[in-house]
Amino acid sequence: MKNVRTLTRSLLCASLCLVCGLVEAQQPAARQAAPASASRAADQPRRNLIVAVIDMRSVLERHPGVADKMPALVERLKAEEQKLMQARQNADKEIAGVQAEFEVGSQEYTDRVNAIRKKLADAGFEAQGAQDAIVAERTKILYQAYVDVQDAIKTVAIANGVLIVHSKIKFEAAGKMPEEVAALQEADSNPIVWNRPECDITDAVIKQLAAKVGEPTTKAPAQGALSNLGQQAMQTANGAPAAPRAVAPNAAPRR
Repeated sequence: MKNVRTLTRSLLCASLCLVCGLVEAQQPAARQAAPASASRAADQPRRNLIVAVIDMRSVLERHPGVADKMPALVERLKAEEQKLMQARQNADKEIAGVQAEFEVGSQEYTDRVNAIRKKLADAGFEAQGAQDAIVAERTKILYQAYVDVQDAIKTVAIANGVLIVHSKIKFEAAGKMPEEVAALQEADSNPIVWNRPECDITDAVIKQLAAKVGEPTTKAPAQGALSNLGQQAMQTANGAPAAPRAVAPNAAPRR
């Protein structure tokens, strides 16, 4: 009996030693795995939105390059258009004066009218070159803003478990636009008909953009500076006019 008890105690001690050894062996592995688990937890998205929406126009308008520079470019474009319009009006008046002073079809009449047409054509080509240069400058600013916004969207999307981000245009009822008209324009312009508010990451992207490139000094929206951007850039790249076409040489003046 004594031998049985001794054997039992020996087996129990051996079992305890084996268990303690296994626990001690597993502790370093557990300590090594803990930081990795914590790191994976830190990398996990705060929300699992999967799909998000963003008001791209609102975000672009908060980019310093767009907000601070684009309004001035739009005004320069308008000034060039006004200059060309004034040149056409002046040409009309000058030709009317020539018609009143000289016989239509005479050499003097023809020479004077041709001189007026050439001056108008030169003004048109000058205005066209200025307009193309302004649109090219605008395209460069907008492209950089687009790159910065895409980077901000990527950061916010990854942090929130977003796989797809859709662009959603928002129309605000302002001025003479009734709320009903704004709502219908928004419905007509967006492929997305509805989304839960928490899917809208616009504000988060604006905040991320400000952290990356800073806040604009201009608070007013860029207005017409963000209209038909891709079409305007393509027109400029192809050498087509991005503003009213200038008068070609030997073209009849507007009456």
